[in-house]
Amino acid sequence: MIGHIKVAFTDNFRANAESLVQVLRLLIRSRSEDSVDETRLADRLPEWLLREFSPKKTPEEKLEWLQRWRSASHEEQLEMERSAGWELTGWLHWFSAGNDLWRLRSADVDDVAQVVDIELDQVDDPVPIEAVEWLVGRAGLTVAETDVSR
Repeated sequence: MIGHIKVAFTDNFRANAESLVQVLRLLIRSRSEDSVDETRLADRLPEWLLREFSPKKTPEEKLEWLQRWRSASHEEQLEMERSAGWELTGWLHWFSAGNDLWRLRSADVDDVAQVVDIELDQVDDPVPIEAVEWLVGRAGLTVAETDVSR
């Protein structure tokens, strides 16, 4: 199945749309390489994006967080997940060959419609696209429409 994520932008945010597409295309190219070294890929990501990731947690910190998460209500768990943010390696996984639920196909700016069209192959239903939505938000944009099963 092919899915689409549409990200609307205005003239004031054209540069943001271009920045988003550059990162998405880098992620697409890196997945097509035979072996992707996450460290090498991280070195190629723009500084504005690298600043957005949560610091890497120690194993002890991860265990403590997981214990608190397990004892929390469903609503509290969702809030804990949102506020924890993404660590770089966890986020990169969703764009690697290790993610067999979906993969990015293309990302293009449509100046006439003022949208970024993100196309993906999906093999699962629902499709967990939170990593893409997070990237869109960090680029200062908002997902306007999704045509993927969730």
